Amino acid sequence: NQYKALKERVSHIPEARRPRVMTGLVYRGRFEIAGGASYVAQLISDAGGVYVWADNKSSGFASVDLESQMARASDSDVWINGGEWPSLKAMLAEEPRYRQFKPFVRGNVWLYNRLVSENGGYDYWSRGITRPDLILADLIKIFHPQLAQDHEFIWYKQVPAE
Repeated sequence: NQYKALKERVSHIPEARRPRVMTGLVYRGRFEIAGGASYVAQLISDAGGVYVWADNKSSGFASVDLESQMARASDSDVWINGGEWPSLKAMLAEEPRYRQFKPFVRGNVWLYNRLVSENGGYDYWSRGITRPDLILADLIKIFHPQLAQDHEFIWYKQVPAE
């Protein structure tokens, strides 16, 4: 019920006012993304975003060449679910071409690593499966902060510059 209520909160936003969202990271020379039929793509849509790979048929992860990702996602507004980057500077050290993506340039990169155990386990993967409403609330706060002023982030945090 909470998930449905949150989804309803953003349902009135016209597509022109929804942020374009990209996912993923470069791995072995290719860009690993969430498929357009994945739960990540559904969460993006339900949170009032437009996923740049929504037409991709994969229900899991997909691999695209970096050039395709640049062509499709370079003007995205938000980047979520990338690597284990401690900073934008570390991102650039890993892959200098990340600077060609608008979310990187604007510092609008978000990861679900706010809660990590001392052994490196991500709470997102432990609790998130049973609380998709909390994941959705985090994403709404990222995409439409004015509609989630009452929400404190659970898992997502913005990647700092340094």
